[in-house]
Amino acid sequence: YRLRLYWFLRRWRARYWRFKRLLFSSPAEIMLIRLMGGKAITIDSIKSKNGFPLTIVTDMGRWFGGRQKVRREIRVGTKFVDFGNDINRAIEVLGAEWHRDVVKEYERDQYLKKQGWIVLYIKAGDLFANPDKVQRDVIHFLTH
Repeated sequence: YRLRLYWFLRRWRARYWRFKRLLFSSPAEIMLIRLMGGKAITIDSIKSKNGFPLTIVTDMGRWFGGRQKVRREIRVGTKFVDFGNDINRAIEVLGAEWHRDVVKEYERDQYLKKQGWIVLYIKAGDLFANPDKVQRDVIHFLTH
């Protein structure tokens, strides 16, 4: 009985954190969604502990919502990727605040490769500095 309760609580916790990441996404992730033709409503008056505003994505856009079926916060084994689709392609937006530890990121990358995923890493600064190049890179990554 205790073991079942443990696993129930563990699954509930994982679902809670995923839901929270979906509602309070980083501004860079929202920028990528909008760049790919998506729509999102941001409510700046409600913020999470990390300072990200409440954002509700209403449409994933032509490139993410079409044939590619890109979804947000996809679970890959014990890890989550920011965006992923059914053919094991993932897109990670690298924000300076969350992706500082190089060793952890390397181990995470190796884990995703071992699971059969191909990952495109996008620096958050590049999204704002050169959005056209990022858009071309993402489209190329998803279609080839």
